[in-house]
Amino acid sequence: MRKRVAEVFGMVLRNWDTLIGFAVIYKTIGYAFLFPEIRVQLAILPRLLGLPHVGQQDIGALLRSPLALLLIAATLLLLAFYLLFEVVALLMYCEAGWERRRITLWDMWKEGGKRTAGLFRPKKVAVLSLALPLLLSVFSMASGWLQTVRVPEFVAEYLRSTPRLALSYAAIIIACNLLLFGFVFGMPAMLLHGASFPAAWRESLRLIRGRRVKTGGTMLLLGALLAATVLFAAAVAVILVAAGCRILFPPAQARVRFAFYMVILQRLNTVSMGAVVSVLLCAVIISLYHTYRAEKRPAKEKRPKKLAKKLIGRSLFAATAVVMLLFMSETELGGAFFSAGEHETQIVAHRAGGLFAPENTVAALHNAIRDGADAAEIDVQQLRDGTLIVLHDSDFRRTTGADLTVREAAWPEVRPLDAGASFSPAYAGEPVPTLADMLRAAKDRIDLMIELKGPGGMERAVLDTIRRYGMETQCSIASMDLETLRRVKQLAPEIETVYISALLISDRYDLPYVDSYSVETSSLSLETVADAHAQHKKIYGWTANSIKTLNKLLRCQVDGLVTDNALLAAYCMETNGADLWMDDLTALFFGEPEQSGVN
Repeated sequence: MRKRVAEVFGMVLRNWDTLIGFAVIYKTIGYAFLFPEIRVQLAILPRLLGLPHVGQQDIGALLRSPLALLLIAATLLLLAFYLLFEVVALLMYCEAGWERRRITLWDMWKEGGKRTAGLFRPKKVAVLSLALPLLLSVFSMASGWLQTVRVPEFVAEYLRSTPRLALSYAAIIIACNLLLFGFVFGMPAMLLHGASFPAAWRESLRLIRGRRVKTGGTMLLLGALLAATVLFAAAVAVILVAAGCRILFPPAQARVRFAFYMVILQRLNTVSMGAVVSVLLCAVIISLYHTYRAEKRPAKEKRPKKLAKKLIGRSLFAATAVVMLLFMSETELGGAFFSAGEHETQIVAHRAGGLFAPENTVAALHNAIRDGADAAEIDVQQLRDGTLIVLHDSDFRRTTGADLTVREAAWPEVRPLDAGASFSPAYAGEPVPTLADMLRAAKDRIDLMIELKGPGGMERAVLDTIRRYGMETQCSIASMDLETLRRVKQLAPEIETVYISALLISDRYDLPYVDSYSVETSSLSLETVADAHAQHKKIYGWTANSIKTLNKLLRCQVDGLVTDNALLAAYCMETNGADLWMDDLTALFFGEPEQSGVN
């Protein structure tokens, strides 16, 4: 194993300056050119369909439009080429390291581009069928970009809350990993020996036959070694930064400088670690591929003359690339071009705040008020007898345990249900509230974003109830159905409307009956928010429950964070995107700040 580790790291480090330059240029092209171009292309979709924008309800129209499908296919092929190019270029880089030969930045781009284009030939193009399994497997680490792909938070939360679905999802993940494990040597076979996709698959299965445990164990062990190396390097970097700050700056200034440099290091790590993990995985694959084929690695060549001169040249090149990398970490390319600044952002308690109290209840609303939320999002449905109740699901099973659907139920049946006991014994007896209950509890205390769920027809009843309590300026009406919002605006032009969408593709946000847009966090971008603000529309992001997602929304300068954890959202806003561990880390090296000092 020691020999394998030495070989893998030797392959990675042999052309280290080329690797740094490739990582910087590749990411710059993606951030500065490719992804903006893809957004421009996708913005054409609504025009092709004759729609103001494309959301989840327009999937059918997309599938019926040949031009839209052609545009989507072209966009996906462009993205596939870009992502494949990274993997191919890194594999060729590692192959050069295994052969102990020098590969320049130009050679890496030329060879990577040529061989990536070759994968789109008829006998190899079937490799694209592995794209979805790749996203759901550990082999996504072969691409720095794919490492950032995550299941949307609302989907993950739904899976966690449904054991059967969670088990099914786990089974799919395992199946995807087994599938990709069988093809682990397929890419080298296609790239290095020109094998077709079926032949590469057969070659990969042949090479791992009888070596599955050994291959998997080697990858896991090297992965653990990488993690340990990264942790050690990070610890050394933090200690050096802290020591430097203590030596060079007075105590109060040292704290601030340390925090500043740690933010830079964290962003630099975010930009660079994807490439490091990717190239190490590719190096392991190339190393094992040649070993299993019983191929002997070329002998070490003699050290060239004027080694010092070459080393200085490579170091200068790498230093320039690192400076560019640091620049990327401090710009939008590193995810921090815009900070939250002075932009006013509301905290909206999702389902009235369902993390610390039973969702969509008066108890949750009281808790959201105590936690400092600016507004609460609640779900309203209409029972068979016309009663307006606050409930998310179409039945009462999950929240109350009752085998009863909303459409079939009447208020006398719903009134005795317990919506709190399943959350915690402390909330036993908490009733399913009516809209009137929530309005009374929120009056002059917190705004309400009222999402209308289920079939249409309840708009007038909801608006009448809001007016009865004189809360027109305290409430907004939200829906995933545009026709519902159109009717609301006709009936009550003074009440704000919010269109909720898991997907939103557009450069037009000028619908007269929509005042705000609430977009799922993974499909929300800085461009979306900027375009909407330019057209005098608000943008909310849902559902943000992690520091990473909350900070992303703050960077995008959204008008509202829809979250289950109002306290965490408030912390992220107060610290302007800082991580929770930063205060503890600073205190470790500099002690707790004095009351009169810098906080």
